[in-house]
Amino acid sequence: MSFKPFNLRCVVVIVGALLFSSAAGRTVYAQGGDSPTWNVGKVAPPKPKATPRPKPAATRPRLPRSSPPVRQPTGPLYSLQYRILKVEPNGSQAEVNTLSTFNPGDRLRFALKSTEDGFVYIVHQADPEQPGKLVFPDTNINGGQNMIRKGENFVVPLSCSGAAAKNCLYEVDSRSGQENYVIIFSRSATLDLPRDATDASGDIKAQALQKLWTASDLRSGQPQQGDTTFAVRHTSGSVRKSDQIVIRYLIRKKGMAESGANN
Repeated sequence: MSFKPFNLRCVVVIVGALLFSSAAGRTVYAQGGDSPTWNVGKVAPPKPKATPRPKPAATRPRLPRSSPPVRQPTGPLYSLQYRILKVEPNGSQAEVNTLSTFNPGDRLRFALKSTEDGFVYIVHQADPEQPGKLVFPDTNINGGQNMIRKGENFVVPLSCSGAAAKNCLYEVDSRSGQENYVIIFSRSATLDLPRDATDASGDIKAQALQKLWTASDLRSGQPQQGDTTFAVRHTSGSVRKSDQIVIRYLIRKKGMAESGANN
């Protein structure tokens, strides 16, 4: 029959089309899939690196604020120098060693010199354990003035009047015990003492004088040599206006134990 060749060709065409479609489908799958055969020899693209987060800047620990230093008063230290003058019967006087041993009846004066303007007070004790009497300033000595000028040679007692005119000096007594003179240099015009420092007669108690000397602000316990052979100088340890220099001068008497250094 004549129609058979036509049908055979149609079948061949249809089968070929189906085979082509099947091959194309497998090719698409292989390209889109993860076939080991398809990926041989190919390098996988690198994965993007994560951007590192910036590290926070290091902060210095906050230290607690310290209080500003207290400013201390500044300035030169000041000092007081003393010398012992022995007055002879004819009225002449000469400087003697402060460690000299004196006889009852010897007559003495103090020669003082300071590196600052100030005021001088002198207290006499018949014995270090007894109350002291303020013997300077006195209205009959130097007109009652006790101010000492910087660098001035200030002699006490001197320029006496009234009852002290005939005996303008300090005389070593004949009583037993060691006489003690307390010499005070102060920048204040008034001697600042506690209310209970004096007794009923107005004398200064021995305990108060001891405390006054102990509280004296000296740079060292040992005095220094002054501007003469026998001069003794004491120096303050600071420049505070309330400072005082307190010197104890213990008189050595003949025939008595020479104990206790003058300082």
